[in-house]
Amino acid sequence: MRLSFIMKFFLFLPCLISLIAIYPGVGRAQVPSPAASLAQAVYLAIAHDDSLKGYTLNVDVQDGIVTLRGKVNDETLIPRLIRRAAAVAGVRKVISEIVKRPPPTDAEMEEAARTALKRAGFINAPHSRTRLRVTVEDGVAYLRGQAELPRQIDSALSALISVYGVRDVRNFAVLPQYPAPNFPIEIPR
Repeated sequence: MRLSFIMKFFLFLPCLISLIAIYPGVGRAQVPSPAASLAQAVYLAIAHDDSLKGYTLNVDVQDGIVTLRGKVNDETLIPRLIRRAAAVAGVRKVISEIVKRPPPTDAEMEEAARTALKRAGFINAPHSRTRLRVTVEDGVAYLRGQAELPRQIDSALSALISVYGVRDVRNFAVLPQYPAPNFPIEIPR
């Protein structure tokens, strides 16, 4: 048994040596270029700001010149992004191609709200009696339907208020043991 292992090892060793000779980069760490290192440092500087989370930004670096590209919801964030990028050691200049995202239409907000409710498990959830639906009119999301538990309505309302562009949420959702309201239930903020 032991002899066969040793024989297999010595038979395998030449194959391993030939692979290393054919592919010289195998087993060696790749050293990132200075531009890639600088881009990563800028990206990390931006990513550590909690108010900038959730945005997709591209960081390109060439000869110490950083170009930022992407879309943000609030244009007051753009100077903050530029300052953060400029504060990184090695950055000579920052070019901003960041633009303010246009406000979404009611149809786009409604689709995003449905996706948020679906992700939270309130639409088409198997084995659940919770059936919620949402419509958006003039930036106001209207939650309707039936939930099994009050916390489900609270979770749905939280998911809806986080949708970009939604200014307010009105709750017309009901629980099985309570009658349907004919007026919106106020959401505590």
